[in-house]
Amino acid sequence: MGNSSQVEPVIRFQDFQVNLETGELWKAGVRLRLQDQPFKVLAMLLQRPGQVVTREELRQLIWPEESFGDFDHAINLAVTKLRATLGDSANVPHLIETLPRRGYRFIGPVNELGPQLPRRTVPKMRLGKVTKRGWLGLVAVASIILGFGIWRFFEFQGTWFSESPALRSIPLTSYPGLQCCPSFSPDGSQVAFTWTGPKQDNSDIYVKLVGTENAVRLTNDPTTDFGPAWSPDGRFIAFLRVLDNAASKAGVFLVSPIGGPERKLTEVTGITLPFTVWYTGLSWFPDSKALAVSDQGRIAILSVDSGEKRTLTFPPSAPETRRTDDTPAVSPDGRRIAFSRIFSVGVSEIYFLALSRDLSPDGEPKQLTFKQQWSRNPVWTANGRDVVFSSGPRSFTGGEELWRMPVSASGKPAQPRFIGVQGANPSISRQGNRLSYMRQWTDANIWRLELRGPSGKTSEPVTFISSTQDEDSPQYSPDGKRVVFCSSRSGTREIWAGSADGSNAVQLTYLGATMTGAPRWSPDGQQIVFDSNVGGSYDVYVIDANGGNPRRLSDHPAVDGVPSYSRDGRWIYFLSRRSGGPEIWKMPATGGEAIRVTQNGGYTAFESLDGSVLYYTKAGNNSSLWGMPVGGGQETELVKSVELFGFTLAKKGIYFDQPNNDGSTSIQFLKFATGKVTPVIRLPRGRPGPLSISPDERYLLYSQLDQRGSDLMLIENFR
Repeated sequence: MGNSSQVEPVIRFQDFQVNLETGELWKAGVRLRLQDQPFKVLAMLLQRPGQVVTREELRQLIWPEESFGDFDHAINLAVTKLRATLGDSANVPHLIETLPRRGYRFIGPVNELGPQLPRRTVPKMRLGKVTKRGWLGLVAVASIILGFGIWRFFEFQGTWFSESPALRSIPLTSYPGLQCCPSFSPDGSQVAFTWTGPKQDNSDIYVKLVGTENAVRLTNDPTTDFGPAWSPDGRFIAFLRVLDNAASKAGVFLVSPIGGPERKLTEVTGITLPFTVWYTGLSWFPDSKALAVSDQGRIAILSVDSGEKRTLTFPPSAPETRRTDDTPAVSPDGRRIAFSRIFSVGVSEIYFLALSRDLSPDGEPKQLTFKQQWSRNPVWTANGRDVVFSSGPRSFTGGEELWRMPVSASGKPAQPRFIGVQGANPSISRQGNRLSYMRQWTDANIWRLELRGPSGKTSEPVTFISSTQDEDSPQYSPDGKRVVFCSSRSGTREIWAGSADGSNAVQLTYLGATMTGAPRWSPDGQQIVFDSNVGGSYDVYVIDANGGNPRRLSDHPAVDGVPSYSRDGRWIYFLSRRSGGPEIWKMPATGGEAIRVTQNGGYTAFESLDGSVLYYTKAGNNSSLWGMPVGGGQETELVKSVELFGFTLAKKGIYFDQPNNDGSTSIQFLKFATGKVTPVIRLPRGRPGPLSISPDERYLLYSQLDQRGSDLMLIENFR
């Protein structure tokens, strides 16, 4: 007698069951609705678990008739819908991992493909009588299997059992200002760190005894000192000092933990100096005779005796796809280095390099993480099996988390695991029982300044758009009825829009990228152009002003961002590094071939209201504001020392923000007719960032960092 129920191929993972023939997805006996294209993506990933399924393979098998542009958007949308159905996250994936510009990989545990009998045909099992000897045999076999499983678990997963309990953090420092980048003394009783000081006026190196309140200041140079690293023999603390901010040049120095004269070892370049207080770029070898450093975007060995440097890594260095290596960490045995390789703005991954006995590279570096986030600052556990690192959005707003992953001798990638702590810049004592890290917080809000108040004078600024998260980059719509801005209130930085009075905020994008920003309106108010690294590279996107699916306009391996429309709406200006340094380019508003506009540098650009002049900033030691005819011609410097994003155009001049020596910022007005600059208002809380003036020129919007701070935290009994 035939069975009316067909045997069907089913793949199982977690609580899910996928029927490849019928296209059904079930979870715990409940059928989930999943559209055809997302299901096809899931099927391909499940049939090749742990392997990379490239975007081109998906195009050929699922969208063979579509153009690349259509496919690129379709695959992003399909994966987003698939993740939403599975309850997965692009930022913290546990099922589907994104490999920037390459494809996707299924990283969850998958049962082998096999038959699944419908529930109504499964017969009840009838157990016969089992003898006492049989029971003893079953127990023995089960014990062997259990013991083997536990051994395998520890062999390949390291010490994950010790991470299961919730980790308890206590403050290690609680001083005003910014504290960062801890480094333990060899016995783990003291910690060296960076602090902006009691007056928050300069970054120096301090040391404190764990469990005590007071810290001892080691350095007193008026320039910025950062990135301390305590030598294994306890004799020195190595640190970095800014020598030339414009040239990204720093010196490597040694100082005794009890203070005294400093010794300069060498100079290094290529460090992102504006954010040095957060940077850790030194790591000692176990014999205290050499340091791993980052120099010119490469990892090098620095001899303490001679000051000689020997380069270890050589990342790709094409101008448009230049990658850099930094934040090295030497393993306890001195034969391995973990480090971070920067792929693009806001995207970096952890790499691993094995060393031979003479500390030469033993093969090529191997990529360990594929998180497509800002993964940085690896440190080794005391047993040398695992690395702990921070990962999250590239920001200084406290969005990073601490992750841990095993590193095998072969450097074979493993799945990183979140250890339950938000923070950055971790440090582990040599005994392995103490973990310290930086916990930071900010609160940026959008403020409104009435330029022509009831008295005819500038009124006091008022809070316009605020939350407990960051809000910035406001821009009035051309008709003055709406405002677009960036906010992290949804958990990731996204594009939002609201009414002109700051109410009725609506989220427009749901990209989940580590960086999204610089929204600008089209002249007709129907489109919003912005930049994001959602695809792994930094590109220009456009979205309907009422929301919808974003469309990528630029498709180049170089960084493309900070876009704005021409006044006639035909062109989009944007920053690009495709020629090596930052320059202004433009492309058709619908996308297409780009044309280089500036030849001597450019960053943020806006056309004048009549469309005749292009105004733009240039990066440098003190960024400046320039102008040139839209049709080409001689460029003219207008104002020195202008924030890169901080200017907006009015009928009779330019409002811009200018940093002051005391850390405050002044909003100024440059009058076209006379070239004279007059102050508008002084803001005590730092740079306001992007500015926007209402079409009637009554209001000026800016973002302000209302709160900022960081502490060092300590976890005892870390394993």
